[in-house]
Amino acid sequence: AELIRGGESAWPAGGSSRGLGALTAIGLFAAFVATWFVPQGVAYAAYTNDGFTEAVQRIVLAAGALSALASIDHADEHFPRRQGEYYLLLITSIFGMTLLAGARELVTLLVAFETMGIPQYVLAAMHKNRKAGVEGAVKLYLTGAISAGLTMYGASFLVGTAGSTQLAVIANTPPDAMLAFGALLVLAGMGFKLGVVPFHMWVPDVYQSAPAPFVGFLSVAPKAAAVAALVRIAAHGGSSLPELWAPIVIVLAVITLTVGNLFALPQTNVRRLLAWSGIGHAGFLLIAFAIGTAEAYAAALFYLATYVAGNTGAFFVAEAV
Repeated sequence: AELIRGGESAWPAGGSSRGLGALTAIGLFAAFVATWFVPQGVAYAAYTNDGFTEAVQRIVLAAGALSALASIDHADEHFPRRQGEYYLLLITSIFGMTLLAGARELVTLLVAFETMGIPQYVLAAMHKNRKAGVEGAVKLYLTGAISAGLTMYGASFLVGTAGSTQLAVIANTPPDAMLAFGALLVLAGMGFKLGVVPFHMWVPDVYQSAPAPFVGFLSVAPKAAAVAALVRIAAHGGSSLPELWAPIVIVLAVITLTVGNLFALPQTNVRRLLAWSGIGHAGFLLIAFAIGTAEAYAAALFYLATYVAGNTGAFFVAEAV
């Protein structure tokens, strides 16, 4: 207070808060390192901390730390007086993803799903002076609302059929038409987050208009969270859901791979090219669910871990150039 009254401030003049970006990046990197020292096997009714949880958390935290690091210059240049909101929303979205990775109960999964998604609508619109930025953010918001509605509506059928919100109970419920319909709606809701065809309409516009460091994060972390959600719902011994999903997932994977890669070819904007490429990558991830084994899920996680470095690096280079 004495410094401020004396005409000096702890922060640079003009509202610049570059230190917030560095602090956020350091904190997320510290959390990333800390995942190696958290004991595994801790399980509660609504949450578990197993190897799969930690693998997804490391992917999300690594993507978040890289995004925060790359945001220091970008945020200081484009929205210097709103950096606090930017980094707080980024951390909130990451918190939802890390909670989602270990969810064992449907309500916990859905709350984490929305905690992850809602901050992304605001982050996509941080360039509010750009018409394209507002348009992309509105598309992300509308598709996100549809995604949430489909997921929750499908979840109601799963709970009604199984008589429980525990994911293990739902997965081992004998299959019937209601369970299949609910599982299909949940798959469609997660398809929006993955950006698979035909739930991909928001991807090119958001990738083109949103802040580049955030887009690098958006292109990887929500995919990891959606993969985690689907695995948590389906990957239980004796589960019938992988068999119910397999025929549809195979079709979606083929269409997504074809459309994503072919539509990337004529693009003249590098961000839109990367967006369509990201849609194609979602098709590769769907192959793991078409197979539905533990080895396939592990391969999907390995794919996402390498995707963090490759895709975020591509967006950061595009921003620098």
